[in-house]
Amino acid sequence: MPESTLTSYLKPDSPSGIRSNFMENHLWVTKYDPEERYPAGEYMNHSDGSGGVADFVKQNRPIENADIVLWHVFGLHHQPRIEDFPVQPCITTGFKLMPTGFFDQNPCIDIAPNVNKASKLAGTSSCCSS
Repeated sequence: MPESTLTSYLKPDSPSGIRSNFMENHLWVTKYDPEERYPAGEYMNHSDGSGGVADFVKQNRPIENADIVLWHVFGLHHQPRIEDFPVQPCITTGFKLMPTGFFDQNPCIDIAPNVNKASKLAGTSSCCSS
């Protein structure tokens, strides 16, 4: 689950937008291939937009029961201010690992009812009676 993500300022059909089409999504999942190492392709500065993570996904390889790669794309936009010199303020981004659909039902619903025998209120006598 990406956090603090930003949308790219680039137009998708601009030269930079074509070369950095990996920025179209914050998360990509592909089947592992040791040759697929760069989300923008081998040579991004001279790229025509091919050979990156968008092309890896277009191959539509099955990922069930396979080694996968999660491509997390994050961006930071910072408008420079005079107050930032000489020290750049801290800007954070990140992600959380949150399982979804891990169980086919809620495992807590099947928990057997239990009485805490150590509780002073368990049983017939009350903690407040004399």
